[in-house]
Amino acid sequence: MKYFRRLVAIFFSLIVIVSLVPVQPAQAASPKTFIKKYSKSVKEVSDKHNLYGSVMMAQAGLESSWGKSALSKKAHNFFGIKGSYNGKSVRMKTFEYTASGSRYTTYAKFRKYPNAKASFEDYAKVLRKGTSWNSKFYKKTWKENANKYTVATKALSHTYSTSAAYGSTLNRIIRAHGLTKTLDQEIKYSHKKATPKVDTTMTSAKVKSNDLFSTLLARIGKHTVGLSSKVPQIETRI
Repeated sequence: MKYFRRLVAIFFSLIVIVSLVPVQPAQAASPKTFIKKYSKSVKEVSDKHNLYGSVMMAQAGLESSWGKSALSKKAHNFFGIKGSYNGKSVRMKTFEYTASGSRYTTYAKFRKYPNAKASFEDYAKVLRKGTSWNSKFYKKTWKENANKYTVATKALSHTYSTSAAYGSTLNRIIRAHGLTKTLDQEIKYSHKKATPKVDTTMTSAKVKSNDLFSTLLARIGKHTVGLSSKVPQIETRI
């Protein structure tokens, strides 16, 4: 009996000790890790649709809290796009803003994607195809209409997001992480004029033939001089 009581005492002591040990929270994905992980996909999709990769990455980070949001984890939805994707969706709590700028909470249905790249691709199509009532609703975000990324981010305020500060928030993210350098710059190739190749074989052959011809002429000249002295002079009479 004493042995049993001792075991029970030890058991409860261990429980107390474990409960006192601080639990380390799970390490959340950092912006640097997020950017490194998805840069390739963002670059490929943005180049394909002629959009700013810096803006795409900044939006993905902002909307998904750098991959930590429940929506990005449950549905691979990095842009908070509502509706359904191939018939799949999830219902989530979200924040919206009134015309005066006041924030309120509501529930909405969001698209569920099979992977992250599908989310980037769908986002690009949303910007390119616009809304059901206006196909050019996001046309100012297209590279052919925006000579710099700040024009595109400004166009997303009061359109993609109801927040008036949405564009300036994206600008801060882009500058802080140098996204234009890694995602917007195009690779330039130098085109050098080709130098024509000279056929040295033919040139050397011509030189040799010219030398041989000169030698023959010289020899013929010597024999001609010798013969002319032996040929009798013919006197012409009238």
